[in-house]
Amino acid sequence: MTKYKTIIFVRHSESTNNVSKRTAARTWGLPRSLEDTKNILSLLTIPMDSSLSEEGLQMLEIQRVEFQRVLQEQQPPMEVVLYSPLQRAKQTAISLCKGLPLSISTATDTADPAPLPLELSEHIYEKSLSEYLGYKSFPTRVHSFVAELQSRHERNIVVVGHSMFFQTLVPEIGRQKQLMGNLSVWRAALTAEGSFQDVCLLVHGWRSGLEAGKGKATTTTTSTEGVEGGK
Repeated sequence: MTKYKTIIFVRHSESTNNVSKRTAARTWGLPRSLEDTKNILSLLTIPMDSSLSEEGLQMLEIQRVEFQRVLQEQQPPMEVVLYSPLQRAKQTAISLCKGLPLSISTATDTADPAPLPLELSEHIYEKSLSEYLGYKSFPTRVHSFVAELQSRHERNIVVVGHSMFFQTLVPEIGRQKQLMGNLSVWRAALTAEGSFQDVCLLVHGWRSGLEAGKGKATTTTTSTEGVEGGK
């Protein structure tokens, strides 16, 4: 019997928050237009549950073909898609799987499973304000998700979530964070001990908006690191 689980990680498509951060960086925090002002002020919203941007929706239309190709190439096939409770990740998961036979549920639903169920996971959200302030531990929550993955009966799982979460969860992704673009697709093997091995970037995403373009197919890199540490 296989001793590891195959996990595919997908970062959500470009959100309005991503646009706001680029605006703040481009203007040094000094808005030059009403649109700049709106973008920068949106960064003060708590909680940061931003939706996808207009370009983010367009990215999904482009990346869906590549994502579904990746799914079709996986043997054995993927069994479930887990997504973050934040709307940008849920929108991404549903859109990427458009056209596939699906069942959309939450962790408390008892709906009959479909060939590829979509299921909400309460652990997969970006770093919260209380975690930034130190009242709660972000790495502890990340470790809780590893336990969730290990406890599930499925051995081939897609996870749609967030950049910082994935970088903390999988150290090799953290070391290659410059490649963690919106809609980038990664694969790793989760061992029984809770470490991630054979980490590889399958499909490049977008780092700086739709116009900047994205990379092409990549080569494989490996890691035998666990999820110790992180922030």
